[in-house]
Amino acid sequence: MKANCSTGRSSTDRVRPRRKAVLHSFSLGVASLLVSTSCGRFAPEEQGEQRELLVELKDAVRCGVERWAVKVGTDDDAWAVDLTPLDTTVDTLINFPLPESLPPRNRLPEELVVYRLSDVTLTVYRRETDSDYHLVIDDGGETMIVEIPHPDCVGPDSPFLSGAQAARDAFDSTFTATDRFQTANVTTTVIGAGFFDFLHGQRGVAPNGIELHSVLGICFDPGCDAGSALRLTAAQ
Repeated sequence: MKANCSTGRSSTDRVRPRRKAVLHSFSLGVASLLVSTSCGRFAPEEQGEQRELLVELKDAVRCGVERWAVKVGTDDDAWAVDLTPLDTTVDTLINFPLPESLPPRNRLPEELVVYRLSDVTLTVYRRETDSDYHLVIDDGGETMIVEIPHPDCVGPDSPFLSGAQAARDAFDSTFTATDRFQTANVTTTVIGAGFFDFLHGQRGVAPNGIELHSVLGICFDPGCDAGSALRLTAAQ
């Protein structure tokens, strides 16, 4: 059952024009669960990731539920996301206005944009209980979270699928994520869709809760190109 929430959209002049596309329904057999249990901005203080609702798929892969459709591009507005990366900075993103509410299956204007953060520092990373890779990036002392979902948790018709798969493969070829935070401290370029998460004490979280989720491209050398898989997706 879909929650009845206001969109709570905030104004921004960084949103690109909408682009028509066809987005089919999420066919993992769990679509009815991909609705947030809350329309509020803040999760209860005691609600950590260990209490997050999960959907378990084959091979012990667990996918999240809260705003999950927006995270993985199976929401009602995914067709309108502009996949051409917009160069920006952590400082710009974390100073977007704090949304009043977060709709479970619709996007705020800042979430219709794919952003590129170049030559930032990947400080720490871990694998979350929802199978995401949780990465904390730092740019001059300011931090935010970027997350790479497990491809099995992304709908087959999502415009994010090929980019998320490529990002996951690129990360796995360099690091091995476990359920404990590990230190990286490497120069990174990352591309991903804007996403506002609920605030519940996540490590590295931005003050306004903004993340890049899903990550659609990532590389680990100064001046590297993280966008090859994303260009293929945008051309389809």
